[in-house]
Amino acid sequence: MPGRRATILAARRAPLGPAFRRLWAAAAVSNLGDGVARSAIPLLAVRLTDRPALVAGLVFAQQLPWLLFGLFAGVVADRVDRRRLMGGVDLARGIVVGALAVLVVTDRATIAVLWGVMFLLGTGETFFDSASQAFFPNVVREEHLERANGRLFVTQSVVDELAGPPVGAFLFAAIAPLPFFIDGASFVVAAIIVLTFPRSVRSTPARATAPGGAAPRARVRDDLRTGARFLFSHRVLRRLMTIGAIYNGLAWGSESVLALFAIRELGVSTGVFGLVLAELALGGIAAGLFVDRITDRLGPGRTMAFAFGVVGVGATAAGASPNAVGFAAGLTAVGFAGTAASVVLISLRQALVPDELRGRVNSMFRLGLMAAAPVGALVAGQLATHLSVRAPALALGVGSAILAAFTAVTVTNRDIADARSAA
Repeated sequence: MPGRRATILAARRAPLGPAFRRLWAAAAVSNLGDGVARSAIPLLAVRLTDRPALVAGLVFAQQLPWLLFGLFAGVVADRVDRRRLMGGVDLARGIVVGALAVLVVTDRATIAVLWGVMFLLGTGETFFDSASQAFFPNVVREEHLERANGRLFVTQSVVDELAGPPVGAFLFAAIAPLPFFIDGASFVVAAIIVLTFPRSVRSTPARATAPGGAAPRARVRDDLRTGARFLFSHRVLRRLMTIGAIYNGLAWGSESVLALFAIRELGVSTGVFGLVLAELALGGIAAGLFVDRITDRLGPGRTMAFAFGVVGVGATAAGASPNAVGFAAGLTAVGFAGTAASVVLISLRQALVPDELRGRVNSMFRLGLMAAAPVGALVAGQLATHLSVRAPALALGVGSAILAAFTAVTVTNRDIADARSAA
């Protein structure tokens, strides 16, 4: 038995392979551009208008395509060559951001144009993410999914959240169009990397390569019905979506008033608040590096239950803390455990869904998680208004502790092993 376990662990520690390294490189380049633009876009918006609603609305414009096109994007990802879809979307996004850079150079950019750019970028993200989530399990072996997803989370946290924004702000202050040229170029480079993937990596869904030529095309409605039937009849996936949606609502609700809590309740300065937020990213980086080892030891079900328990402790500590030190320590625990739970959940979703259904099921799953975010933010706003600005963080702590117990009972390692065998 020990020898068998050692063999399994050795297989899981095997190199992730050249195909993953290529996808990792594309993600790193694209995330660098996104990180640079993350700070440059709101800075440009502030230069173009002094109306807070128009600036805040940029996030709405970017996220709206998920509600409008998310399900359709999943259907498309299950019908076409996903590699080409990803590459084409990245090229289109490169052109859009490059055009924005030209408008900034010529002083023709307006807040309306920026809204349009954010909507187009959000639309591209909707189709790209649907295709990439479906394509990813063909790049790495199933037993490597946690480790590979962890590496992607680390890259995103380091490049997109820590390094990119300060660089983007500095470049915008020096030469305003430069961050947008860099972001546009990053999309083009990422597209080239993706489009030159080796042909040995399957990127076309199974039904698109049916014998006798092109497979018959069902109506979009029928495709969506097939995906929904699979998702909601799958006990483990259904429970994972419920757990993920509840956690997403709690987490977004807490984050929506985080600045208010830190600045007004704890007296944290705006400069220090940025450093406090970095604790979330640092916790996420640590999780991305070690989550596969934790999963090897505990199994995916226990890892998620353990992670939600740690979030419960960390969020409660942050919400009850009388000073910024305790607040930051709690956020570090939340960043670590929340990322660990997310990596395991995403990896399970990728492993349990058949290739020909991944686009649709992933888009439905993600839409369910995203729909919980605004609800959580609205509830958190009421809690902060009528109770205390500490209440949303404490709600995250208590809610996560309950989720830990629920996960431990309803999504066990045995349940997951049986679902993997069936898949």
